[in-house]
Amino acid sequence: MSSPQPDSEETCIQDVMAQFYSFLDSVNTLRTFVDSLQELPDSPRLDILEMLDNIESQYKENQEWFVPRDVQDIRIGVVGTPESLKTALVTLFVEGVLEMDGDERDGRSKSKITVDGKCKLLLVREESGSPSRQLCQWADVLLLVFHYWNYTSLQRVTEFYRDFRQNRENQD
Repeated sequence: MSSPQPDSEETCIQDVMAQFYSFLDSVNTLRTFVDSLQELPDSPRLDILEMLDNIESQYKENQEWFVPRDVQDIRIGVVGTPESLKTALVTLFVEGVLEMDGDERDGRSKSKITVDGKCKLLLVREESGSPSRQLCQWADVLLLVFHYWNYTSLQRVTEFYRDFRQNRENQD
């Protein structure tokens, strides 16, 4: 008896995610290789590393460009203060790993989720501080993350929400 074939949407989403993470792994491998070339003078080596950073940044910034049109996606913007541990929360949700290293970053992630029995591609974009205009226009959903024991964190997130609403209203 053969096992059931995954539906084409799920396969397509898995391919998109594999391409995304494979590209990022390749850039990191190149970065490690260039960094190990000690015989290369510092100036060109640093220039190459900066170019790799720019390539990675552009790829992450425009992740939806690499999604076929027939793949349904849900875009979640995650905004929080540096002490909110938003990156740990996103990493736990997307990768299933809790990393409490305190490294709060702006990042992009992809994951596959099932909604009402249908496979969807989840695009997650996280930003520290007030949400950018680009994030406000891009996101379907905004997740505000604050530190439970820090009232200032809650106040700042409230300001971030106000900024988000204002940017969305100005979009129309």
